Order: sequence, then structure tokens, then C-alpha cells
Amino acid sequence: MKEAAKAAKGEYLLFMDGDGSMSPKEIPNFTHAIFDNDYFFIRGSRMMENGGSEDLTKFRMFGNWFFTKLTNFLFRGNYTDLCYGYFAIKKEVFLEMELKSDHFSIEAEVSALALKENIPLCEIPSFEKHRIHGASNLSALKDGWGILKTILSVFFRKKHKPSIPHGQKK
Repeated sequence: MKEAAKAAKGEYLLFMDGDGSMSPKEIPNFTHAIFDNDYFFIRGSRMMENGGSEDLTKFRMFGNWFFTKLTNFLFRGNYTDLCYGYFAIKKEVFLEMELKSDHFSIEAEVSALALKENIPLCEIPSFEKHRIHGASNLSALKDGWGILKTILSVFFRKKHKPSIPHGQKK
């Protein structure tokens, strides 16, 4: 993920699943949040008004609720949806993050680090449709365990000193 980010040409990066469940029509919502409000990290949320999901099972919804509440408690956040991979982030901020996870845990790690490092952020509503390509690789228990370990590992890490003070435009 970092190699792709390094190769990207823009000032911001946008991440979305390649299975067709996330609509490119929502991209302007991310760009408005970035440029109209000076946010460095914008998360899509299926749990906000005007958001939703056709693909989220009750078991996965419970896991997402639990991890969202835990992250908000540990990092004093206000997320509504932690385990969703539709997000935009300032490239420089992303490259400075000391990311250690991959697979499904990466979303939780980026989100927890954003709170820990006081990165200007917000959530915007997003709607997840049924996937149109491929089958899910998510193993709720195995990947849930990985997400839990990731959140706790971020909590116990030393705070990182960014080269660009957060809240300042370069």
C-alpha cells in the first residue's frame, strides 16, 4: 500500500475497494470535505444518515460497532464506522504513518493513528452496495482478532512527531 502511495502523483490519496461496492460517484463528497474544510483524513461511513450497506451482516455489523466504540474510547474519537475502506488522506500524512498491518486491519490502523496523531479529520456518509466482482476474503473471527490487536498496538505505540505540524497546510 505504501509503495502505491509513494508512486501516486497527487497531494491526496483515495482508497476504495475494487469489488464495485463503493461508488466513484461519491468521490466529489471526499474532495469537498478536503478542500472546503482543510481536513487531512476523510472516512466514508455507512453508519451516518444517508449512508448504509447492502452487504453488512449482523455479525459483521456488531464487530464493526465494537471496534468503533473501542477506538473512540481509547483515542477519544467520534467515529461511526471503523471497518470501512473508503477513505481519502493527505499523501504526506499517510507516508509518515508507521503502518505495520495489512489486509483488513489497515483501515483500523490508519483510523486509530489519525486520532492518536490529532490529524484533522471527518466522516462523510457513504453507501456500500453488494459487490459486483469476486467473493469476500473476510474471515470475521480471524480478521476481527487482527483488527483488535492492531487497535491495541496503536494505543501502546509512542506518539509520532510529524514533519508537518497537523492542522497546518503546506
